[in-house]
Amino acid sequence: MRMTTQRNNFSGLISLFSLFIFLYTVQATASSQKPEYISPSALNYFITGKIYEYQQDYVNALENYKQGLVFDPFSSLLRNNIALILIRKNDIQGAIKQITAAVEADKEDYESRILLSSIMFSRGNIEEAKKLLLEAKQIDPLRIDAYLKLSDLYLFIKDEKSALDVLSEMLKNSKDKSEAYLRMGNIYLNRRNIRLALESFTGALRINPANRDAAVMLSVTYELEEKYDNAIEILKKAQKYVSDDLEIILLIGKLYLRKEDFASAKLFFDYALRNSPDTVSVSIAIAGTYSQEGYYAESEKIYRSLLAEYKHNDELRYYYGKLLITMKKYDEGIDILSKIADKKLTGYSQSLICASHLERKKYEEAYNCVSKDIADNETTFFIKAEAMLGMKKFEEARKLLETAIKKRELWCDAVIYLARVYEKIISRDAALSLLTEATNKYDILLDEKIRILYEIGMIYERDSRINDALEVMKLILKLNPENPEALNFIGYTYIDNNINLEQAKDMILKAYMYSSRSGAIIDSVGWMYYKLNDYQAALRYLKKAYRLIPEEPIIADHLADTYVKLNYIKEAKEIYEKILKMENLEEKIRESVTKKLREIDKPKSSK
Repeated sequence: MRMTTQRNNFSGLISLFSLFIFLYTVQATASSQKPEYISPSALNYFITGKIYEYQQDYVNALENYKQGLVFDPFSSLLRNNIALILIRKNDIQGAIKQITAAVEADKEDYESRILLSSIMFSRGNIEEAKKLLLEAKQIDPLRIDAYLKLSDLYLFIKDEKSALDVLSEMLKNSKDKSEAYLRMGNIYLNRRNIRLALESFTGALRINPANRDAAVMLSVTYELEEKYDNAIEILKKAQKYVSDDLEIILLIGKLYLRKEDFASAKLFFDYALRNSPDTVSVSIAIAGTYSQEGYYAESEKIYRSLLAEYKHNDELRYYYGKLLITMKKYDEGIDILSKIADKKLTGYSQSLICASHLERKKYEEAYNCVSKDIADNETTFFIKAEAMLGMKKFEEARKLLETAIKKRELWCDAVIYLARVYEKIISRDAALSLLTEATNKYDILLDEKIRILYEIGMIYERDSRINDALEVMKLILKLNPENPEALNFIGYTYIDNNINLEQAKDMILKAYMYSSRSGAIIDSVGWMYYKLNDYQAALRYLKKAYRLIPEEPIIADHLADTYVKLNYIKEAKEIYEKILKMENLEEKIRESVTKKLREIDKPKSSK
């Protein structure tokens, strides 16, 4: 009986894979690609190989596919399946050899060209990948794969025009026009061409109202324009096609929060909780949304309530402890984080505890906190180096950093912190020389070069060499036009000096698009609107920036100035007075705020 059962199951699998071959050829015909003929003998080996692959027995699967090639050496179907297993075994050269043979054997082989282009792209052979995709596009203009991969390739090499041209061609030829409009919208949004982004995303939804990604991106575009009602309406319409999509429900709640419609936000958050099987994860997401918008007290309430019910949940403890440290409730945060037992989280929680000591300028405690660990990750290295600088152990820091540079351990961080040591014990020129040499001499990653250049810009700013700092930031943007820190630096500098205001607005809004959670960038957006005399818009952003970073005197000063412009004198005075009570306040800011307080006290008017 056992043998019979096994044979019957095997027969069932044979039937299943015979159906697979039939569907494969039918699909190929439907897409106007000619179906591949595979000889009967090779077909048997192909089916057996598929059975083994289904059972995750890749050795026997590979052997059967190779045996199939003996009977049908030109089969791209067999060669592509062999290549996929070789990729799984990390034999990339072997995979390339197999797929290249399939491509050379059949000038009309669409799938092999798509597969080989992906491998070439991953290996950095952009030109060969592009050539293969162009060939595939000519073979079958109705299929979308080649268009989409080609547009992604052009975007990778920063050629947005060619990417748009490919997608426009896809609109003319392919049946899936909705996806083309979506991709075009993403490119326009990246350019901050809001009008064309809106048109593209709307076009995608007009063709396919169920295109969830297009609905989300259209709402994001409206959100960037502060058209929250439009964004909410789009997402509510999308709910008809993606019912109980928790991400969309939470997005709607976040938009109501942005509108400061707290009751409606809570309605959607509660709905998400009722319809989720994982209450803890959704609650953490909701608490995170409140926290990102600067409503820390609401976030804290959620965590307290959850921990009362799930007393030993270490994930909750981690996020709650992190929030408490953000709120400057250091002792409470450390107490919560110290109770975490989950080994997956203990490293992160310990780093947060050490960082909180550093934030309070308890440099010795921060140093001791990480001294038992080898400085082999970015966080512990940062804390140890910063603590040494704080304790003025410059020579010790210098040795640590120079050793790390020689060993190429966290090289970029080491160079940046060594420059800070040089700035303290030698001179700013010595620090600049070290950093400049690092960008020119060493073969470094683009991200590392940008970080070092940004540090050079910060040194120039500290030395009041603003024009030099601006030139460095412009160089960063040549390397990466989407770098939010450089965009913000240039835009804020222009705004603060009342020059190039339109260019500044474009740069700051781009920075906000790429980094909408940064308190510093949100402050720049608010200050930009202040300088453009749009005080209500300024107030919205500056209130949020102040909620996120209430201890930053410049942000507080901007908010108070805006209150004055709107004649909210009582609120302005409260903020100015809080600034004067801040620790380590620069004398220049103290004098300015004191003068402003005297000025608003003269008329003694309040609204």
